[in-house]
Amino acid sequence: MKKYIAILISIFFIGCGGGGGSSSILNYELEKLSTTVVFPITPIGTAIDYSDYTWSLKQTSELNSYFDNLNVDSNANINMPSTIPTPTNKIKVAIIDQGFQYNHPDIADKIIDVHYINQTDITSSFHGTGVAGIIASTYLGVVPNNVELILINVDFDIPGEDQYIQAFQYAKQQGAQIINCSWGSSFDDSSYGFSQTYLDVLNDLKNNNIHVVFAAGNDSSDLDNNWNTDAEIEFVLGVGATSKDNILTDYSNYGSQIDIYAPGGDSNLGLISLDLTGSQGNNSFDSNYNFWTGTSFSTPTISGVIAILLSIDNTLTPDEIRNVLINNSDIIDGIYSKVNVQQAIDNLP
Repeated sequence: MKKYIAILISIFFIGCGGGGGSSSILNYELEKLSTTVVFPITPIGTAIDYSDYTWSLKQTSELNSYFDNLNVDSNANINMPSTIPTPTNKIKVAIIDQGFQYNHPDIADKIIDVHYINQTDITSSFHGTGVAGIIASTYLGVVPNNVELILINVDFDIPGEDQYIQAFQYAKQQGAQIINCSWGSSFDDSSYGFSQTYLDVLNDLKNNNIHVVFAAGNDSSDLDNNWNTDAEIEFVLGVGATSKDNILTDYSNYGSQIDIYAPGGDSNLGLISLDLTGSQGNNSFDSNYNFWTGTSFSTPTISGVIAILLSIDNTLTPDEIRNVLINNSDIIDGIYSKVNVQQAIDNLP
């Protein structure tokens, strides 16, 4: 078994201010490429609004001068029309991950709970912070005004399923309606690997109308032929990644059990989200923001989309959400279903 977090590459900007074997060892792997993209971006609150750089959510003109070939259809068609209500009881989204800066100024007011299954220092990873920003960042998130975040910190270096089972159960106890998992396990075909207890927990979540969203992973693998992953489990929604060119990224896993695809960026252009603040950040220019790439970030895009749909109708079941996303998606590369949020909204059951 191999444990992966589904980030492939970080692309830095300048501002001011998995497959392998059936081992029981969980491997926390962060693969970085050396690509650096430089934008003349200034901090939030000054002349340039970072939302102009959210190409993955909506059409934006700001990047066109830097990327003339940015496909205008590469976004998820998220325009958040005024007809989408802000629910009286906001949608609770649990994020099971590692490395949360819960006092980051761009998400602090969205967080209602921080729980440590296993203690890790917030600076041990930027991963959870970046994932949370995709969903709920005030300026950059998919659905900043409609959600409350439950941050559940795990340690990817600890082997076994126990901490993840505890995390799922805690999320349910706290009333989470969506659980984001930008990570997963992969097993070769000779060893399916997931315990019955683990599968039963996921089945119970689905039966309680809790929407569990898993990253497909970044191994460029056809999962129908090579691996079994969490994203293929029938009780969850599996998410792959597309690029600014409106095609499957060269790193994203894919297969018949991966339900939906969303922008995840590539080495040419990532998704803008949160970084650890100041000198703690992966971005050495201390801007508190960064461009990230991987199914780690297409996955919270879908979690945010589900929150939009539940804001309209909070009785929607996991099967109804899956069907409305797939049936109203844009087909790319002739086969993959890329999310189209406005079409999904227009055709809710």
